[in-house]
Amino acid sequence: MTEPRGPILRKRRDFGATIGDTFAFIRAHARTLALLYVLFVVPLLLVATLLGADAFPDIYTALSAGLDGLLPRVAPLLPGILLSALAYITASTLYPTLVYLCMRRADEAPDTLPSVRDCTRGLLPKTLLNLAYIVTLVIALALGALVAIIPVIGILAYLPAVIWLVVCFTILTPVATLEDLPFPAAFRRAIRLVAGRWWYTVGVVAVIGLVCYALSLAIGLAVDTVTGMASINFIDPEKDLARFFDRDRILVAGLSFTLQQVFYLVLHVGMGMHYYSLAEEKDARGLEARLDRLGSSRPGAAADHPEEQY
Repeated sequence: MTEPRGPILRKRRDFGATIGDTFAFIRAHARTLALLYVLFVVPLLLVATLLGADAFPDIYTALSAGLDGLLPRVAPLLPGILLSALAYITASTLYPTLVYLCMRRADEAPDTLPSVRDCTRGLLPKTLLNLAYIVTLVIALALGALVAIIPVIGILAYLPAVIWLVVCFTILTPVATLEDLPFPAAFRRAIRLVAGRWWYTVGVVAVIGLVCYALSLAIGLAVDTVTGMASINFIDPEKDLARFFDRDRILVAGLSFTLQQVFYLVLHVGMGMHYYSLAEEKDARGLEARLDRLGSSRPGAAADHPEEQY
């Protein structure tokens, strides 16, 4: 029998196994994951950065000139800003979708390494589906924020609900990508999987998130230091503020963000591992419960009166 290429995905894991299998999967599929990032995500990030570098300095100049005649000055710049934002949002959705499609192909054929072509099957519908989930979630949270307008009671009701839902929906993209569920069934499925494992999910997200944040912060500081963008102008703070809207600064920030996203692969794979663990745990429990009900519903079940069998 052929040995699996990388860790077995569908199994129950404790915290240590989740972290260990995350890095094991990345090592086993490093080439495919790197190609997916370079071929599909990096071009979008570069387009977003170039569009932003062209538009944001002019936006700052227009705002600095005062409010009189602001709209005519800003209106020609809005298409570039919107296209830049759209490219960033698409790249941020496409990246985890590609990662989870890679995990799905590895789960379907564990004895082979999925190719780039394998990981792009179903990419467009899954990416659009994940975008729909993200947009729906943002709109729902924004509408729910209206409840927070009510003094004290609104905030006390809104914040715990938001925190609870955000933790549940950390596996929303894995659920939507790895399972073939109609919209919006992934919301319910994610909540059902995290139920009873909410604090454990908080721990997994916190530890993996902190690791990714520390690595990306180190990359950001290194890029800023190498390019000379890390210095702060204490003599003229207003000039220093303008520097953040400078074309060169935006280009460096885009390069830094592109490099930082490489390390968020750990977060995406880690949440995929967490999903597989939760799904195996909950689905196995559901199967055991159905088998128990089936056994207890049989006429003349042996569990109650074994002597009646003879």
